[in-house]
Amino acid sequence: METLIAYTHITASVMGLITSTIVLVAAKGTQFHRKTGYVFAVVMLIINISALMMYRLTGKFNFLHIFAIISLASLIRGMLPAMRRNSANWLRTHITGMVGAALGVWAAGIAELITRVLRHHLTPTLTITLAVAVGIIFFFVILYLNIKYIKKMDSYRTS
Repeated sequence: METLIAYTHITASVMGLITSTIVLVAAKGTQFHRKTGYVFAVVMLIINISALMMYRLTGKFNFLHIFAIISLASLIRGMLPAMRRNSANWLRTHITGMVGAALGVWAAGIAELITRVLRHHLTPTLTITLAVAVGIIFFFVILYLNIKYIKKMDSYRTS
């Protein structure tokens, strides 16, 4: 059963990397963006639910599960306002949640690459340092893209 969960998680993760890239790069607000965004949201649910079901590393709930919960919170923060559109700032909330979810899957993927593949070629300290550095870099990339998208959105409102 654990192998099925792992394969599901890996498959969904690859789909998450692809759909997140498409959603971030494609024109916003189009039907294509919305449909791809819904696929991304479903894939992210699968990624996070499967992540919460994996305990092979420590045999119990661990720090990696916290990232899955944060990712789910970011996804919910981004999707609910877009689905409801019942507040004046729904778009701003949608942007911040979805940029976090989309780039979060990339940060997780790169950290996974570092800890699973590169650890055989690096010292444990360097492996952990690189994984943490990836997280910090992606935090600032997420912040930058949020500011960029929100400024762009605000410029459309004023013109």
